[in-house]
Amino acid sequence: MRELDDQIMELKQEKYLKDKFLRRLEELQRDRQHEADNGKSLRLRLEKELKDVDKLEGVSLSGFFHMIAGKKEERLEKEKEEAFKARILYEESKQKLAELDTDIHALNAKIEESGDVEERLKAVLTKKEQLIHESDPALSALLNNLTEQKINLEMALKELDEAEDAALQAENALEKADSSLTSAKNWGYMDMAGGGLMSTLIKKSHMDEAKEVLHSAQYYLKRLQAELNDLGKELTTNLEVSDFLHIADLFFDNVFSDWMVQERISASASQVAQCLERLDVLQRELKAEKQRVQVDLQKVEQERLSYLHS
Repeated sequence: MRELDDQIMELKQEKYLKDKFLRRLEELQRDRQHEADNGKSLRLRLEKELKDVDKLEGVSLSGFFHMIAGKKEERLEKEKEEAFKARILYEESKQKLAELDTDIHALNAKIEESGDVEERLKAVLTKKEQLIHESDPALSALLNNLTEQKINLEMALKELDEAEDAALQAENALEKADSSLTSAKNWGYMDMAGGGLMSTLIKKSHMDEAKEVLHSAQYYLKRLQAELNDLGKELTTNLEVSDFLHIADLFFDNVFSDWMVQERISASASQVAQCLERLDVLQRELKAEKQRVQVDLQKVEQERLSYLHS
């Protein structure tokens, strides 16, 4: 056990250094990107300044007017000075970029040298856990309990992820439906105002689009309801899928007037808007629940590892 503890301590120190190198590498990569962008701007500035010098030195309209005004030499000297400054800044930027590349290369070498330290530490901790199970029944029972808690929390997290995904898919479909219904409603008003066959066809096209995405939304809402049931939790938002099941075909029944069609389009749009509001509340609750589970999972894992590291 003592030998395992020494290995754990050594690997923890190695992992600490690797994590430190990774953080530093991330900083250097950000600095490099910033300097690369800066270098591009400085190169463009240098090219512009050199062109300005060439214009004044050569036979150009700008150079001609400056010569007539008796200020060509003064202007040329100023442009050369600006070009010189731009060149200095550009060269400095290239040097900084080269230095950053050197540091990044060195850090990558150190990180590569550490190899799979995380996996090696995990393997040693697993070995120690096995020894504990064999030699310390009380601690073994405690670890088993924590492991069971961890598994349950991981399963809950997976269920929440699936619920969030279903809610997002439903939201996307409903937003498309909302857009199609709004367009159908607007073209419906034009149709009733005597817009002719074209406005009728465009309205019908938007209604067809709405029908298609509403059927898709119904599928994801049903899936969401199933995921919420799997969670076994009472969320404060009560999202009833059954209220929504017949919206898609609502305005495709037998209708006898444009006003009736328009009313049904408006009713559908209103229900879609209400459903989007409910989804927004539900998504916020799922996010809060997910954060709570993640915190609990982190605490359980930290407690479990604390016994293995001690």
